[in-house]
Amino acid sequence: MAGQGPPEDYGEPPGARPISVWSGGWDEMPKRWACALGHRLEAETEDELVRKVQEHMRNDHGMEISRERIMRDLREED
Repeated sequence: MAGQGPPEDYGEPPGARPISVWSGGWDEMPKRWACALGHRLEAETEDELVRKVQEHMRNDHGMEISRERIMRDLREED
């Protein structure tokens, strides 16, 4: 939303686009995420996965990413 802090997307550094690594519905399996460079994350809850993805993107790719962006990207890949 406009006026609520800096934009979340400064472009995508190489390898920053998540890819899904599961099949089936979102609620049926543990939450999993992998960046294009192969770093894989897994969590039992959506909140935990979002936190882990945000930490990875900040620490390894130097970018901030919103929860909404993470969820949109994961669902687009499903």
